[in-house]
Amino acid sequence: QASQARPDDPEIHNALRRASAALGQGNNSDTKAPIEPVPLPGELAKAIDAATLPAGMREGQPAVYLSRAIGYRLNKDQPQRRTIYRRIHVLNRAGVEAFSSMEYPFDPLSERIFVNGLDIRDHSGGVVSSGIVDDAFVRDAGTNMATHDKVLVVPISGLRPGGIIIAIHQNLYPFF
Repeated sequence: QASQARPDDPEIHNALRRASAALGQGNNSDTKAPIEPVPLPGELAKAIDAATLPAGMREGQPAVYLSRAIGYRLNKDQPQRRTIYRRIHVLNRAGVEAFSSMEYPFDPLSERIFVNGLDIRDHSGGVVSSGIVDDAFVRDAGTNMATHDKVLVVPISGLRPGGIIIAIHQNLYPFF
């Protein structure tokens, strides 16, 4: 009731997050609230988009990361943000099985997470499918220790050998 009366109050929101964690309940509503990605510098973004499979990398590999870049935003008196950009070339059926979903670990007590983009492209660059935030779910991290750590799981459909996954996700650290 308090969150309905004062929906913009960060103290109430934080108390609800901690209560849900203490009860072992997952809260995936935070994972559906958009967070603007940290942009990459223009030249780096172009280089990432142009990345291709290196010669000789097809032998015995299920998938190859073509690129992985991280953008940070650190401004005084503002939450820290981190955006991770990935391009993954899936080479065979084993790669399709390994990447049937993308998993993003996070600690809901200290950060928010949002998937800004998850596209599957064919060998010519055409979009085959896109990950849908509404299909995502949150699960326990499954470690041997008692923690509040969670994993955001986004199922992938339409992936075939030769496909390229373009994944962008954002972490926001509002409590530091």
